Amino acid sequence: MGASYGFNAVLGALTAAVPRGPLRLAARATLLALGARPLLNKDRPTFTDVGHFAALALGVGLGSALVGGRRAV
Repeated sequence: MGASYGFNAVLGALTAAVPRGPLRLAARATLLALGARPLLNKDRPTFTDVGHFAALALGVGLGSALVGGRRAV
């Protein structure tokens, strides 16, 4: 594991800091689309390409889970 995998995971999780609504959805969709781009542009994606996308997707999922756990009292 390299620092780039961690960077992608943290970047995905930071989308939870974007205000709720269409802006957050757009931020997540844009990041995931940019992360998927190397997988679609090559004949055969590398392990690193897949790993970066997986880390980004896991970060987005973790950010969603953490924000979803907060409830107003």
